[in-house]
Amino acid sequence: FGLQAAAQTNAVTVVNSASFEPGPVAPGQLITIFGSGMGPPNGQSTQIGPDGKIADTLAGVIVTFDGERAPLFFVRADQINAQVPYSVSKTSGTRMEISYQGRTVASTSLSIAETQYGIFTGADGTKRAIAVDTGGRLNNPNNPFAPGQVFTMYGTGEGQTDPEAQTGRPVTLPLPLPRTPLRFWYYGG
Repeated sequence: FGLQAAAQTNAVTVVNSASFEPGPVAPGQLITIFGSGMGPPNGQSTQIGPDGKIADTLAGVIVTFDGERAPLFFVRADQINAQVPYSVSKTSGTRMEISYQGRTVASTSLSIAETQYGIFTGADGTKRAIAVDTGGRLNNPNNPFAPGQVFTMYGTGEGQTDPEAQTGRPVTLPLPLPRTPLRFWYYGG
């Protein structure tokens, strides 16, 4: 009779996809998971199925939160970009598991928050928010916005919305609004 070894899983780090800050996760939040052995060596990007939803299985990778599959935007051996299912709002904590080619490769417990805001920033190291004007032009030193000008920024972690957003389904008009108010502070520069 032989002894069967317990399966060992890899350590992972989960961060907000916009801010790259660790912390609790919020319903619907986009997250980035860093680790090793979590997927194929070459990155694979998202697919939208015939049902209009983002795939929850990609290149043999599945991420679940308490058993519910998460939509996957990108997978690679060392990185996964996913959406936290909106159903996590019903709990104070969740168990996230990652499987690759049918084998659990990582598992961790995560705290749940009502919101976990993050604003997407550029890759230039300045932490400048990605913002575009109504013509779609990116705000930068060569295209500064004027006081009172309308612009769009991109973020994640707003939590539950009205109307309720659906896990894995791109939003449509009318755009859902966060149930928890969002406030911005501008510090100049």
